[in-house]
Amino acid sequence: MNEFCDRLWALCPEMAQDVFLALRDEPPAGKAQFGSPPAPQSEPAYTLMRGVAVIQVSGPITRESRRSFYDGLKLSQGQDEIAAALQAALADPQVKSVLLSINSPGGVVQGTKELADAIAAASKVKPMAAYADGIMLSAAMWLGAATGRVFAPATATVGSIGVIYAHADYSKLNERLGVTYTYISAGKFKAAGNEDTPLDETARSIFQTQADQIHALFKGDVRPALNIQAPESLWAEGQCLLAGDALRLGLVTTIVRDRRSAITLLSQEANMDYASFKSQHPELLAKIEARAKAEGIAEAEAKNAENDKAAQAALLALVGKICGEEAAAKVGKAAALGLDEKQFQAMLELFGPETKPVAEQDKKAELLAALNAAGNKPLEGGAGASGLGSAAGKLLADAARRKTL
Repeated sequence: MNEFCDRLWALCPEMAQDVFLALRDEPPAGKAQFGSPPAPQSEPAYTLMRGVAVIQVSGPITRESRRSFYDGLKLSQGQDEIAAALQAALADPQVKSVLLSINSPGGVVQGTKELADAIAAASKVKPMAAYADGIMLSAAMWLGAATGRVFAPATATVGSIGVIYAHADYSKLNERLGVTYTYISAGKFKAAGNEDTPLDETARSIFQTQADQIHALFKGDVRPALNIQAPESLWAEGQCLLAGDALRLGLVTTIVRDRRSAITLLSQEANMDYASFKSQHPELLAKIEARAKAEGIAEAEAKNAENDKAAQAALLALVGKICGEEAAAKVGKAAALGLDEKQFQAMLELFGPETKPVAEQDKKAELLAALNAAGNKPLEGGAGASGLGSAAGKLLADAARRKTL
């Protein structure tokens, strides 16, 4: 099977066949049997326009850029090339913001989430946006959404949030040609999905599960990145949407006239103060602030939980030193229940021994008992008592009597 047809793809189905055909007839990189391909022309990582680094993403997206062996033309855009351009833009002090100018039907699944995560991280370093320069579908949509903002002209098409698996079955053709392939493998599923036998239900189930898992990751990244509120059934089932419809659903942030307008908007934002930005882009600012607030709350909660855990560990260690390991273990079990002080006290009253504070009179009785034991004589009435014990008994009795008056 051709290496480009046996993978999961995040690719617009209507264009999948054209993509596969364009890549199928090319010899795999490094495996040509004759001659050598034309030397590729060097291209700048990005174009700098008014402080905006414009990174072009065109054609199918693969792990590495592919060029035609025959004429040297680019067949696909490499994830490695996009990542390198992004890092260069972040390191360039002249770059104030970054625009991904995307015209792509999508591409391979492998590596797309990782690149999207890198784009999302970069958007926290410098302002970013994506521009739908014609089509921004599937894997390309995944990458564009990661910037946090999608600009699009009215005629652009975006979306196609889904996953596709292409399986070619050549068994009938082999039968006509009189060719029989036998696969000898170790491992029940090692030969699953081979192109010389029909796809059985077991193999189909395996690949469907993988597609569903990738689809869940895809939706899980796009929704929070663009703060989409619409039901997934309207935008996450592979639909290709015109920019106006996508704007209403949240897949597009702003409708712009063309790429120049998108660049102008980013350039102005880079030099805009807070008040101006708020007055001109209130909805966008609200989304940015909501996202920052959610991230800040999550970070603060995680930090508080970490601090609480450290404080609890220190307290238990102190209890262990003072009261013993058994007492520390009991305190640890109580703390693990997550009860507040009132709940803990209520549990003790229901299930445990009495824990009421010792009354003042009880304290005096204990003191009298101790003094009696020291003098070997009762001190209640003082009769027959002598020395320190007798004097103490009288004083305590007198103090108790005055307190009751």
